[in-house]
Amino acid sequence: MVKNIFKIKYLFILSFFVFFIIPTNLFASEIVLKTNTPTLGVGDEFTVQVILSNNTENVNAISGDINFDDNLLSAESILSANSIVPIWIENPRISGNSIIFSGIMPGGYQSVVDPVTQNPIEGVILNITFKVKAQGVGKISFNDIHVYKNDGLGTEDITQTRELFLNLNSIGSHYVVSIVDTISPEDFTPMISKDSNMYDGQSVLVFNTNDKQSGIDHYEIKEGNRNWILAESPYLLVDQTLSSEISIKAIDLAGNYKIEKVNSRNIPSKFIFIVVLLLIILITLLIHGAYVRYHKRRIQKN
Repeated sequence: MVKNIFKIKYLFILSFFVFFIIPTNLFASEIVLKTNTPTLGVGDEFTVQVILSNNTENVNAISGDINFDDNLLSAESILSANSIVPIWIENPRISGNSIIFSGIMPGGYQSVVDPVTQNPIEGVILNITFKVKAQGVGKISFNDIHVYKNDGLGTEDITQTRELFLNLNSIGSHYVVSIVDTISPEDFTPMISKDSNMYDGQSVLVFNTNDKQSGIDHYEIKEGNRNWILAESPYLLVDQTLSSEISIKAIDLAGNYKIEKVNSRNIPSKFIFIVVLLLIILITLLIHGAYVRYHKRRIQKN
C-alpha cells in the first residue's frame, strides 16, 4: 500500500515536470547559426545562415544583434533574399563587429513539417558571408535577440540561441563565395503618407521591396531635378509641396536595380492657376460669342 502511494506521488511529480516544466524550453523559438563549409583557412570566404528553427508559436517580428571576433573574421556581405522576413524595419547591416537587423512578418510565421521527411523546415532569416583574417577559434554568437508572438499584443516569445565556433587554419583553400544575380529587384509601390507622430506630420515616403537572388543592398531617391541620394524608409520628403516627381531606385548587391516613380497626390499651385486662367478665358470667349450671335439676330430682325 505504501509503495503504491509512493508510485502515485512519483508519477504526479513526473507528470507535473513533463507538462509544466519541459514545455517552457520545448516550445521556445530557437535561433541558430549554421555553415556547411567543412574546413576554413586564412583568406577563405564562407556563408553562415541565421535560422529560425522549431518554432511552434506563430511569430510576426524579430530583432537581433550578432557579434563576431573581428580579429579573426570580417563580415563581407549580408543576403536577405528568400528570407522568411519580408519587411525590414531596420535593414540588416554590418556595424563594427556586429550585425544588426529588425523586421516583421505580416500574418506571422510558424515552422512547417516536410511531408516526406517529417522534419521541421528551417526558416532562413539571413545569409552572412564572412572572410577568415587569421588563424584561431572563431566565435559567432547572438548578443541580443527578441522574437514576438503574432497575438496582437506584442508578447515576446521565449527564445533559445546557439553560438557557432569555427576552427580557422593558417592555410586556406582560397574558397570564395560568389552569387550570380542578373535579375532586378521586384516591382514595388511607394506611398506618400502623413502621420502626426512622425516628423511633425510632414509628408514622408514609405517603400520596401525584395530581391530573390542577392538581396537588396540600398535605396536611392531623386526628387525633381535634385541628385540621387541614399535613403531609408520612411523618408522625409524635401519638397513638402509634393510638386516634384519622385523616383525611388532599389539596388541589389549585384548592382541590378528597379526604379519606381510616385505621382504627386497634390496638383501644383502653378498648374491650378493656369487651369483656372484657361477656364476664365474660355468662359469669356463663350459669353462674347453668345453676345455677338444675339446682336446679329437683332440686326437681322430690324
